[in-house]
Amino acid sequence: METWRLFKRQRNRKGKVLSKAKRAFFRKTIEELAILEPWSPYKWAKKRNTGGKTLSIPILRNNSGETATSLKEKATFLREHAFSRPLEAELGDILNYSYPESLKIEDRLSTEEVLAACLRTKPDKAPGPDGIPNRVIHLLARSRIALLERLFQACWDLSYHPRAFHKATTVFIPKEGKKDYSNPSAYRPIALLNTLGKALESIVASRLKDISEKSDLLPKTQFGARPNRSTETALYLLKERILAILALGKIPSLLALDVQKAFDNVSHRRLIHNLRKRRVPNKIIGWIYSFLSDRSTSMRLLDFESSIEKVDLGIP
Repeated sequence: METWRLFKRQRNRKGKVLSKAKRAFFRKTIEELAILEPWSPYKWAKKRNTGGKTLSIPILRNNSGETATSLKEKATFLREHAFSRPLEAELGDILNYSYPESLKIEDRLSTEEVLAACLRTKPDKAPGPDGIPNRVIHLLARSRIALLERLFQACWDLSYHPRAFHKATTVFIPKEGKKDYSNPSAYRPIALLNTLGKALESIVASRLKDISEKSDLLPKTQFGARPNRSTETALYLLKERILAILALGKIPSLLALDVQKAFDNVSHRRLIHNLRKRRVPNKIIGWIYSFLSDRSTSMRLLDFESSIEKVDLGIP
């Protein structure tokens, strides 16, 4: 354990040193360019901001052949596609299900985990409807952490996600490599959430991750979003299994699945059932149910923003 802590400390220090060196090099390069070629930094920044493409969305066409030309019409098309009603999940097997006793979990949130959750986000990421950037939350966490502790502790005790955090602003970004950007499916919806709410989400997610690892709630072959695992270890395991199959004189085969709109089509009842079946603490399950309930969002395209409408499916 001590060796792991030392490794993490040195890894974090390396990241800070590299980040500082990159920042210094970037600033020096910009200063030199500003003297030799004054317009170069402007052209570079403009190209980087737009990805070299125009930010305007072309005329959209839905599956019925109808077209959308105004920003309001385009927002409607994109909303209908992003929040289309999925097929109802088959829930017959969860009726009268006998659930095992849930695991126990620590009731008190520590100052350290609240501070870590608040500082985990990047300072200048796009804020949600409240317009408060993460940088402000960072300052508040460093100077008035007790205020945030009381708020988050109350939410944790009540298994409650405040209604003020249930509103989102949904923006759409073009997917890379699409041939036809007049199709609404060529755009990916991104939900911008309130920054304080994201800090609370981070606390619950860390608690859920910790108890999942300690109580072996996840299959050993799952590598995504888990500590001490990476793409490299997953590829190494795959390679070893292929070699083992070849050594037996057999031909290995691989099945890859891509679940379309997986997060958008999550059944809330099925999700809660799966959590209870795996003995996830009731305090976390109650918070997740509160988090998913009574959500709403507006659509933002360039300088247009639609009215707020309810969203009762999927995970934001």
